[in-house]
Amino acid sequence: MALYEAIRKGQSKRRGREKTVRFRPFASARRGSAIKKKEVGYYQRLEAGGDAGKSKLAGLWSRRIALSLSCPVAAFLLVAAAAVLVAAVRFGQLNYDVGWLFFEPVAASEPASGQLLDIGKLIDSAAAEPVKKNPVTVTDNKVAGKDKIEDNRVIAPQGTNVIVIQAYKQRRDLEPVKQHFEKNGIETRIVEKGSFFFLKTTRLYHRCSVSRDSFNPDYDGDVAMKEIRRVGLTYKAPKGYESFRPNLFQDAYGEKVK
Repeated sequence: MALYEAIRKGQSKRRGREKTVRFRPFASARRGSAIKKKEVGYYQRLEAGGDAGKSKLAGLWSRRIALSLSCPVAAFLLVAAAAVLVAAVRFGQLNYDVGWLFFEPVAASEPASGQLLDIGKLIDSAAAEPVKKNPVTVTDNKVAGKDKIEDNRVIAPQGTNVIVIQAYKQRRDLEPVKQHFEKNGIETRIVEKGSFFFLKTTRLYHRCSVSRDSFNPDYDGDVAMKEIRRVGLTYKAPKGYESFRPNLFQDAYGEKVK
């Protein structure tokens, strides 16, 4: 017994030295109730979320059904409107042709009694008049072609150059020369330029060859130059005028004017 009591005393001393800790007997119960509350709230939220998802899904399906129904209805309305428009256009064309809807009919004015025409007499008079026929002339192609070439030569355009026969300081000395060339078929004129007077041809001549169809000898510059020199050699000046010797217009030259 004494040993047993000594052991108990030693244990009590050791226990007095250790710190005591207060226990919460209801902590586990409180923790369990909190967990249960959390679980209940979680399940409630799940149920609420499921209903909301179902409601959202139902709303989406209802919208799809409404869209699927509205597309055929819109297409039908569009086709119906197009048909009505086409019918209106056709109806308007028919009424335009007939002229009783869009245009008011205009009453035809009756001619006076003195202006009435007898259609039968007009037809008889037209049938009695003879038909006038235009005469048809037949020409040979060769002859027509020849005439065409000759016409082209006659109406061929002039050249672009004049021939200057003589230049002199006094006009009076050129007047007899002008008359001399005109007597021999060469038309000339006197032109004043600066302090000199120039005796020039009135025709315009070509200085180069032209096409065969439009060639006209009257406007050939080489032919005209030879003729001017030939006529110039026969010139005899009147008494008191310049004789223009010894050249006698052999130095004539061409001058471009166009």
